[in-house]
Amino acid sequence: MSHKRMRTDEEPTATIDENDGQTSSTPSSRKPHDRLWFPEGNVVLGTSSYLFRVHKSMLSMHSSVFKDMFESHVVDESKSLHSVDGESFDGLPLVNLLGDEDEDVVCLLRAIYERSFYSPDDDSVPVVVITGLLVLSTKYDMPDIRKDVIKQLSRQYPSKLDALDNLGGNAPIKHRFRHETWAILRAVLKTGVTSMLPTIYYACSGYGMSALFDSYPDFLDFQSLRTILEGRERLLNKLLQVLSTYVNASSDCLIQHGQGRSYVEAVMYDPELHEFIEDNTDITSLSGKKLLEEWPARVCKECKGDVMRVVDEERRSVWESLPYCYELPDWTTEHSNE
Repeated sequence: MSHKRMRTDEEPTATIDENDGQTSSTPSSRKPHDRLWFPEGNVVLGTSSYLFRVHKSMLSMHSSVFKDMFESHVVDESKSLHSVDGESFDGLPLVNLLGDEDEDVVCLLRAIYERSFYSPDDDSVPVVVITGLLVLSTKYDMPDIRKDVIKQLSRQYPSKLDALDNLGGNAPIKHRFRHETWAILRAVLKTGVTSMLPTIYYACSGYGMSALFDSYPDFLDFQSLRTILEGRERLLNKLLQVLSTYVNASSDCLIQHGQGRSYVEAVMYDPELHEFIEDNTDITSLSGKKLLEEWPARVCKECKGDVMRVVDEERRSVWESLPYCYELPDWTTEHSNE
């Protein structure tokens, strides 16, 4: 589905002026960026620390916001673009990107000018690049870049359980630092990419209670923290049902095919199993296959297939209900509205 231009809480804000070739001095706090200063460029973008001499045609090719701005040069209240007298540099119009982070703008411009800078298939891309590109590509209506970032995040935070299982132990969702996951959550909320919210909330829930409370208010706002904590509690209750399904099914096997009462009692009340149940939010660790590999003595060869089937059915049911844990619409609604 093609992406329609969306409104965000932070609308595109810039200033542009052509003042008959007069040049204004550069504030001491800003300097031309050593990599993104092209002598033949015909417009200068400014952030709090940098100036970028770039090309109107390149910006217009990727962004309808810049295209409209360069074509009109007039006040457009619907886009929050304001004409300000006296702003130019080296005789070129100076566009101040108010509110944009310096490095986010650097990443955006490098993604435009340098083909090798960003690939949605590269899991080594730093989170700061991913979030910066998502926020600014949404803000300035750059659908191609936005689509690539969403493609990457959707692969790293999939909506399908099979895809999550196939990511493996080295996947970003497994090893990212918590502040990186918080940053992704903030960017996704800010840009309205709702389809991956359930999985990102799920990833946030895996860091534990102390990490979640420590994140407030520097990394998580109150509403996000509340959503994660309440959703985490619902998720734990549902995952407990998966483990209960395994315990009940394997216990039936032990009772029918066990090696005597003492053996059955010893295996059924294994303390490691009950410890494993407590505070485990990792749904990938609860597949029938993995549970049988972890505790093979609980199920005989004849019953393995049936136990795996009932456990995986319950696990899949829990995953399908994941959006409801965080009070979100179901997966189908999320994807259809994006």
